[in-house]
Amino acid sequence: MSIMGENHQPDYPEVTLPNTQLRHFASSIVDQEYSLFISLPLSMGTSVRKYPVLYMLDANAGFCALAEIARLLSMGNEIHEMIIVGISYPGGFKQWQTLRTRDYTPSVWPAFMETQGNSFLTQADYRKIMGGAESFLDFIRDELKPFVEQNYPVESNDSGILGDSFGGLFALFSLLTRPDTFSRYIIGSPSIWWDNAILHTIEQEYASVNTDLAANVFMSVGSAEDDIGEQAVDKLLQPRMLEGMRWMAKTLKERNYKSLELTEVVLEGESHLSAVAPFINKGLKTIYGI
Repeated sequence: MSIMGENHQPDYPEVTLPNTQLRHFASSIVDQEYSLFISLPLSMGTSVRKYPVLYMLDANAGFCALAEIARLLSMGNEIHEMIIVGISYPGGFKQWQTLRTRDYTPSVWPAFMETQGNSFLTQADYRKIMGGAESFLDFIRDELKPFVEQNYPVESNDSGILGDSFGGLFALFSLLTRPDTFSRYIIGSPSIWWDNAILHTIEQEYASVNTDLAANVFMSVGSAEDDIGEQAVDKLLQPRMLEGMRWMAKTLKERNYKSLELTEVVLEGESHLSAVAPFINKGLKTIYGI
C-alpha cells in the first residue's frame, strides 16, 4: 500500500519550458563543466535574422523567470527578441553557492570565509573558492562566446550580461576591466561590499587610464535590502547594498563617459530576494526596450 505523504509523490511528467535547450560545456580554462540553459526566440524557426544574446549568471535560480518574462515582453512588442544563455552549475545548493563564489568574486577575502562562508560553502580552503572572476571572464570570452556564436544565430557585437548579487559584482568587474566583452549590462543588487569594496580600487584603476566607457547599463537595488545587515555575523561584512549601488552609479556618472548610458533604480519595499523579479522586468525593458 502506498500512502501519500512526505516524499511520496506519484510519477507524473515534469513541467518543461518551450523553446529551450540544455547543453553541457566543459571549460578547460576554469576546469569546470557547466550546464547551459538556452532560451530561443519564438520566431527563430521562421526567420533568418540574427538576435541579441543575453548571458545570465546564476541560471540555477532564475533562468525560468528570465526566460518567461522575456518571452512575454517580446510577445507584447515591449522588448526585442533575444537568445538567452544561462550559465548554471551541477550539484545541490551548497555546490552551486561554492562554485558561484569562486567564479564571481574578483579577490580572495579570508574574512568572509572565516565568519560567514562556512555556513553555505562546501570547502574550508578559501583560496580554492574565491577570486576566480578573471578566469571565469576568460572562459566567457574565449570559450563560451565562440561556442554560442558558432551554434546559434546571434549578433556577435550585441551581447549582454545579467547578474544579481555576486553575479552583479561579477558584471561590474567585467565592465571595469574588459568592457568590450558585453555592450549591455543588467545588474541587480551588486555585492559591491565584497573585500572591503575592492571595486572602488578597480574602478579607480580603470578611470586612471580611460576617458570613455561604451556600455548601456541598468543597475537596481531593493530599498529594504540593508535590513539584513543587522544579522551579519561580523559588522565588517554588513552588505550595505544601497550605499554600494548609489556610490557606483554616482561615481560612473561623475566620470562623464560620453558613451555610457546608465540607469539606476531603487525598488521600493523590496528585499534582496523579492527584488529579483522586478529587477529582471525593469532591466529587460530598459536595456532591450523597443
